[in-house]
Amino acid sequence: MNYFFTGSTEIFTNALPLLVITALGLALGQQINRSERWALPLFLCTLGLGLQLGKMRIGVSDIYSPLSLELAGIVAFGAVLRLKLPLLVVVLFSMACGLVLGLSIKPLLLPGFMSYKVYSVLAGISAAATLLLALVTGVSLVLQRFWDGVLVRAMASWVLASALMVLVLIATKTFKV
Repeated sequence: MNYFFTGSTEIFTNALPLLVITALGLALGQQINRSERWALPLFLCTLGLGLQLGKMRIGVSDIYSPLSLELAGIVAFGAVLRLKLPLLVVVLFSMACGLVLGLSIKPLLLPGFMSYKVYSVLAGISAAATLLLALVTGVSLVLQRFWDGVLVRAMASWVLASALMVLVLIATKTFKV
């Protein structure tokens, strides 16, 4: 049980998953076609796939941090503009966010861990990410009714600005001579 809680706090120790999940939740809350019925389970499936690929060290690379920030920026920009996207595009964004997020999260997995401890950490990460996405989507759905969605668009602009600032910090650290 301790490893499950360790995994569930892994989402909150890094700003990267919070930005991606918040941007996706705000964008899902603005869609009228009730796309969260498809987007939330597919997010969970692709997050699990990304975590498994990361556990097997197949897709581990440092490129996923900027990629997830760019994806969060694109999704937040769509939420700022209040775009009404088709269901397929929303589901693809959800799946891409889940996969990139699963590949970018690097939990502390020591080589001597037994398999139930590793899967307990990964289950905690998946549960926390999905619950946080559902919470942000629900708050976005409720706030959408007030002031014609201005509050949701303001929060999405903050997420977009945060993602751009972190991208600039990563770029200056990368290109520093």
